[in-house]
Amino acid sequence: MEKELLFYSGGPDSTVLLKYFLKQNKNLLVVYFELGWSYETQPRLKFQKEKVNQLINYFKKNYREFEYMDGGIFLNIPVNPPLQFGTDDQWLVFLGSLICRVRNIKKMWHASFTYNWNNRKTFGKEPPYWLLQKDVQPIINFATFNDPRFKDLQFIIPKIYYDGKEIDQFKTKKEAWDYLEPEVKKLVRSCEEDLIFCGKCYKCKTWISHGMIDQNGNIT
Repeated sequence: MEKELLFYSGGPDSTVLLKYFLKQNKNLLVVYFELGWSYETQPRLKFQKEKVNQLINYFKKNYREFEYMDGGIFLNIPVNPPLQFGTDDQWLVFLGSLICRVRNIKKMWHASFTYNWNNRKTFGKEPPYWLLQKDVQPIINFATFNDPRFKDLQFIIPKIYYDGKEIDQFKTKKEAWDYLEPEVKKLVRSCEEDLIFCGKCYKCKTWISHGMIDQNGNIT
């Protein structure tokens, strides 16, 4: 069975996908990157890495062993003015493609579900069209030096691959959240700030609106 790369963040979406793939016995390389590509993004990484380590240990103990790799990038530059290259997802694709090139892996998974796209619309945000293969392909080409052996390297999201079925069946983030065990819910973190829960950022507001946590950050 060929190995496949799964980007892991310690948030609910990537945790849902990790659990599903472990139950499927998929041959995984789970990768976590500390994306400190600007000094504004770096403060959140302390809590995030702590939770990722706890979650990885949980799944290895309670499910099965799998290969895990971590890394990071740290640049002392501001988020603004915006760069042509430099968002979290762009860094994931670039760094993940480097690993795939070295390890001869042909599939990278990013936990973007149909409910994620619908939720962004609910909050007046544009769906993440940049996660489509055609938009990430130039980054893959650059990271693999246009090596023809990797022309079929795929960046895959559940929304497209499963298209509303199997692990993409959930209609809301709350439904996906309830796929996780109570002890896992206590470890998952998704705040955009340097806190476990700020209650103000887009991710925290999403959790509150779906009844996943209350206004004080307590799991419901």
